[in-house]
Amino acid sequence: MTNRREEIKRENKKSLKVFIIVLIAGGIVGGFIGGFGVRFGDDMKNAAGLLAQNMTQRIPYIMVAALIIFCVAAWILYRQSKGLQTTWDGENEETPVQIDVKIGYGLWIASMNQIFSFFCFAVGLSDSITHEAVHLRYVLFIVVVFAVNNFLTIFIQQKFVDLTKEMNPEKSGSVYDLKFQNKWMDSCDEAEKMQIFQAGWSAFRVMNIVYVVSWMVTYLANEFLGMDIFACIIVVILWAVQTSVYCAKTIQLSR
Repeated sequence: MTNRREEIKRENKKSLKVFIIVLIAGGIVGGFIGGFGVRFGDDMKNAAGLLAQNMTQRIPYIMVAALIIFCVAAWILYRQSKGLQTTWDGENEETPVQIDVKIGYGLWIASMNQIFSFFCFAVGLSDSITHEAVHLRYVLFIVVVFAVNNFLTIFIQQKFVDLTKEMNPEKSGSVYDLKFQNKWMDSCDEAEKMQIFQAGWSAFRVMNIVYVVSWMVTYLANEFLGMDIFACIIVVILWAVQTSVYCAKTIQLSR
């Protein structure tokens, strides 16, 4: 037990040096950013306002372009996957791997399209309630494109899921089912579940870093760009929710 304690102390001492260096470097960078913000705060605020205004004006065109690009790219991957599945003889082991990769990229593209559409919707309508210059047709156009985009995204996701179910009869669940994720997880074997858990753990680790960076960005934006502190609060709430869910599930599984 004594040897183990000494080993732990040595490990902590070794890691502490790197941790202190990182803290000092972070403090220096933070001080530089703070000084830069104080010196050029007004210029940054004006530039941010101009950028937001220009983006708001171009959002309808950006939404349509994104809808076409993302959906066409995802659909091409689906057709390629379908073609491979149709010609598969059931024996070549490389073909299912190729199909899974294409399905993975297709679902990734579809998901990013949906996320981007939510972003464009928020930016496009950010001033629609208080800004009298915003025309009703502008608002309706954004709402319609947003709805069509999300419908097409879900439709494409459903096609990918159905293709996966055709190749794996044990899979169950419909994209339109509110309990789809639970049913899909229940139909996965142990190897697939382990793959999902590893991907989830990687996402958890990355998001812990993303939350720190997001908090820093939103805090600095509040200090120097006039952004409301509400954005920073939302980041902290999401961070707390993720950490709480992880800790609660860990405690539950350890019993």
